[in-house]
Amino acid sequence: MISAATLSLIALLSSVLTSAQAPKTLLFEVHPNGSNSSAHLASATARIMRERLASAQISATVNIISANRVQVALGAPAPSFLEKLLTERGDVQFRMTPHGDAYRPPSGRPIRSASAMFDQLGHPFVEFRTSDPHTFLRFTQNHLGKRLGIYLDGRLLSNPVIDGPISDSGLIFGLFSREDTQVIAAVIGSDPLPASVTMVSMLDRAIV
Repeated sequence: MISAATLSLIALLSSVLTSAQAPKTLLFEVHPNGSNSSAHLASATARIMRERLASAQISATVNIISANRVQVALGAPAPSFLEKLLTERGDVQFRMTPHGDAYRPPSGRPIRSASAMFDQLGHPFVEFRTSDPHTFLRFTQNHLGKRLGIYLDGRLLSNPVIDGPISDSGLIFGLFSREDTQVIAAVIGSDPLPASVTMVSMLDRAIV
């Protein structure tokens, strides 16, 4: 016979498992930086979040619920990397390493789009498209044989040797997990967030 304590424990574990597997509603706060109104920052943040979620193939509805708060309602359980995906600033820079010239694209954004890919052995990498192919071609032609650092929010992702001119596309390899690759591709393929963003809550219901 199963004891009452055992039944209680089973019920508790079942409740915890159900909660973990349930779709989540997340609340994010946008921190004004003084240069733009809170409403403008929230609108831009919501747009960029939608782009990143679509890139990572995550079904979600993004709504602005106040001047500085954005709600993300998921249609499925939240992946472990979701907070990082939606709060990483996303400033991308190409710079010769260790202390060389930095690439300054005319459009202000070096990468137009990016995708998470896998080689024949299943190793993940990121493929990207440049925003200004002609200027990137000249930059890489001028630095043949040198190491090009690819930075995300000041963190070095990769520093390959430029063995030939690069114009409209390139690849980023590194010791990335599948989740890392999804986040990197979605973040560098979108505009950077206009302000600092933090997640303030995760609930099993919508915020009203």
